[in-house]
Amino acid sequence: MARQHPANLQNIRFQLSTRLSFVTIKLFVAVVEERSILHAAAREAIAPSAASKRLADLEDAARAPLLTRRRGGVEPTELGKTFFIHARRMLRDLSELESDLVTHASGISGRVRVFANESALFGYLPEQLATFGKEYPDVRVDLQPGMSPEVVAAMIDRAADIGLYAGRFLTEDLEVHRSYSDEIVLIAPKGHPLSATERPVSLIDIVQHDLIQQEENSSIQLALVQAASDEGISLRSRYRAGGFDTVCRLVEAGLGLGFLPDGVARRLASAMAIDIIHLAGEWVQRQHWICALPAAEMTPASKLLLAQLSRCAHSEPSGE
Repeated sequence: MARQHPANLQNIRFQLSTRLSFVTIKLFVAVVEERSILHAAAREAIAPSAASKRLADLEDAARAPLLTRRRGGVEPTELGKTFFIHARRMLRDLSELESDLVTHASGISGRVRVFANESALFGYLPEQLATFGKEYPDVRVDLQPGMSPEVVAAMIDRAADIGLYAGRFLTEDLEVHRSYSDEIVLIAPKGHPLSATERPVSLIDIVQHDLIQQEENSSIQLALVQAASDEGISLRSRYRAGGFDTVCRLVEAGLGLGFLPDGVARRLASAMAIDIIHLAGEWVQRQHWICALPAAEMTPASKLLLAQLSRCAHSEPSGE
């Protein structure tokens, strides 16, 4: 392709700047998405003749065709695909600007649906929501507990705006952000023989002890089962319990050993007769994640809460 003379390039810039109206940008994006000028015109409430005139003016300003008209519809040219990417980005930026202006002008209100696993609900979210609530008192946050696979499934089904979970799962088109990390620890009745062990305890060390296992799809249980499988170990268990406080009560009563996130264990140990024992192995280190709907589907209120959680993404949940 021959290089454009600098004077011609300057002329293209001038023509584009004078013809790139918000209406034309939206129209072009609609045409590419609908693959039809007629359907795009109806979507944007523009007369088909006016839509065709705007597109012709745009191509004239670009000095190159942006669309290919075919019998089955309209397709973007290579230049049109590039223009489409930039046009969609411009629309997103304008939408975010509008959202910010509305937020600062009148305050923000609304409802944000949050699904979270028990670790986040117990040890991480409350402080974050307290900070968020002081700044945005008119935003209502609906919290729904669930195990990590359930959290991700709810997000994919659009049953929530933001989800917090641990582990690795397929998240399709969701936005995923790294959150805090924690450690799985062993809890035992006060004065248990393993409590005197100075080194981290391995799964082999506890294979002869009864365990309080958690619900099958919880992130801790999934990690424990995988680690035992890797070691070729069979776990002994007479009880399975849902909820960290229930696990602690059963351990306190001498019914077995349990597994908890370290921050949660420290909180509960201060009020219960249990000991905290560190475990050996990489499997005990857990990464937590924040997932959110694509930006185009999020409300201003949910975007603000996501920003709050993302700012504090690497802070450890307090165990005190």
